[in-house]
Amino acid sequence: SYINVNGRIFGPYSNINTNHKTIADNGKFVFGYYYDDFYANFVNVNGNSIGPFVKISNIGFTKSGQYAFMYSAPSYNEEYFNNYYINHNGVSIGPFFGNRIHRIKSIDNYSFAINDSGKLLYCFHKDSISNDVYINNNGIIEGPYGKCLFSHIADNGKVIYCYTEVDNDLDGYINNNGEISGPFLQISGSTVSESGKLAFFFSKLEAKSKLFYVYNDGEVLGPYSTVFYDIKYDKNENLSFTFISNIDHLCYKYSNEESSIVNTFQRYHDDFAINSDDNQHFFVSSKDSLFVTIDDEKYGNNSALSVFFNKERNSFVWNTLEDRELVIYEYHLK
Repeated sequence: SYINVNGRIFGPYSNINTNHKTIADNGKFVFGYYYDDFYANFVNVNGNSIGPFVKISNIGFTKSGQYAFMYSAPSYNEEYFNNYYINHNGVSIGPFFGNRIHRIKSIDNYSFAINDSGKLLYCFHKDSISNDVYINNNGIIEGPYGKCLFSHIADNGKVIYCYTEVDNDLDGYINNNGEISGPFLQISGSTVSESGKLAFFFSKLEAKSKLFYVYNDGEVLGPYSTVFYDIKYDKNENLSFTFISNIDHLCYKYSNEESSIVNTFQRYHDDFAINSDDNQHFFVSSKDSLFVTIDDEKYGNNSALSVFFNKERNSFVWNTLEDRELVIYEYHLK
């Protein structure tokens, strides 16, 4: 395999990892590749190869060409074989013994965050025994925590991360540049604007029912019956997301502080929401459920693979897998 980067041809390689290929605004680049002859992975940064490595995790690469990646290095000592390191602009950090870097779903990347000036944030365990988590915030150690749920460093230097306490994995807290807020239950869908504005959704148990709220840079919006994972800021730092109303149970799009009914099919991370043609009925399917709901009533025995509204028959039609067989359902509205 060969790769063309800005007119420069690199190769041949046994395999090129397209998930680890990025070109920065200034023309700097990075990509990962594999050589069968060495049974090893390498990383090419601006034409210079780094390696060999046993494994490579996602490469963080900024607009200016700052980079970091997580890797495990070859070792003849079995005790050290699966240890992980972080390569930060050519400097190795670690080892994190026995895979003891805390692997999180960072907003920026997997297990760490890096900004355009090269500041780095990552979560780790101090030893091979304790499950306590610590955060290295550009050289400053913070913790201990139970878990680190996500992290981000804005290009202006603003640091944001979410953590749980050592003895409580349910409630999440937000450290927003040193200011702590929370607790929040079941934090999901986190996103950060270019200047460091944070948004996510979370749940509350109210009158034996679970409702969802959206945190938008310190402001709490809601409640909603469901919030989808399309939550994001646009280039003007206006927030948008899709939700199911807890009042009329229709699907709405929130954008620039206004909400409008969604009349078309929506899908986010295997979650579905669709209204009937007259907006009087609603269909919702979540990938984590063993049923779908129509007007808050449960149907079927698994979540939907796809769904559409049949105007001529005035019905919802969806398919799903049940006992490894593809099953098609149709629900006629009255």
